[in-house]
Amino acid sequence: MISQSCFFVNGIYNQIKEIFNYRMKKIILLLMSALLLLPQNGFTQKSENVFGIGLSGSTNGVGGGLYWQPTSRWKLSLNGEYMPKINVNTEIEESKVTVDLDAKYKTGGVFLTGGYQFLRFMYVVGGVGVNFFNANGIGTPHSIEYGDITLEPSTVGTLTLDVKSGAKIAPYIGIGFGKQAPKRRVSLSAEIGTYYMGAPKLDIVATGMLEPTQEATHIQQLQDEFSQFKFYPVLKLSLTIKLFKL
Repeated sequence: MISQSCFFVNGIYNQIKEIFNYRMKKIILLLMSALLLLPQNGFTQKSENVFGIGLSGSTNGVGGGLYWQPTSRWKLSLNGEYMPKINVNTEIEESKVTVDLDAKYKTGGVFLTGGYQFLRFMYVVGGVGVNFFNANGIGTPHSIEYGDITLEPSTVGTLTLDVKSGAKIAPYIGIGFGKQAPKRRVSLSAEIGTYYMGAPKLDIVATGMLEPTQEATHIQQLQDEFSQFKFYPVLKLSLTIKLFKL
C-alpha cells in the first residue's frame, strides 16, 4: 500500500508540475541577449519627472499600480497582482488504480520594480516583492480490487498535498518589448521574466491506509523532487497611462 500512496502523491506532483512546465533556460538566454545590446544604442536620455498608472495581466495575475519616470530611460513602479484560485479536476489511472484529483492554484503579490529603456522598443526590468503563491491537490482513490478483496475509498483514505513558496520575498528580472512608459499619453508593452521563489515548501495530510505517506522520510524525498521549481515564469501584457508631469 505504500507504493499506492506514492502513486497518489506522484499524481498530484505531476499535475502541479504541468503548471510550471516552462523552459527557463530560454528566458535566461533572452535576458542575457538583451543585456548584450545595452551599449549598442544612441537613445538619448532626458529629464522627465512623470507620474502615471499601469494596468497589467500576466501569469502572476491581473493588477495595476503607480509609476514614476524620473528620466526618459528610467521608470520606478509599485504594482499589485492577484490571481484567484484556479481549479483543475481530473482523473488519473495507473496500475489499475484510479484516483480523482482536485487541484487548486493561486498566485499574486506586491512588487517594487525598476526598468531601464535601453532601446526605443526594448527595456530590462528588475525588482523585488512579496508573493502569494499557493497550490494544493487532494487525491481520492476509487475502489481498489485485490483478487476477491475490495478496498473501499473510505478504507484506502485520501491524500492532500499543499505547496507554498519557499521564500516570501521574491526577486524579479525580466525583459520588455515596447515602451515601458508613454511618450504622450498611453503605451503598450509585453514582458517576459521570472521570479525567484526558492525551493517550494510541502505539507502532506493523509488518512486511512495512506497515512504512512506523512512520514518525514517520504516528505523529504518529495521535497527534493520539488526543489527544481525555484523559479516562477512570467508573461505579462501592460497598459501604461501618463497622468501628469512635474
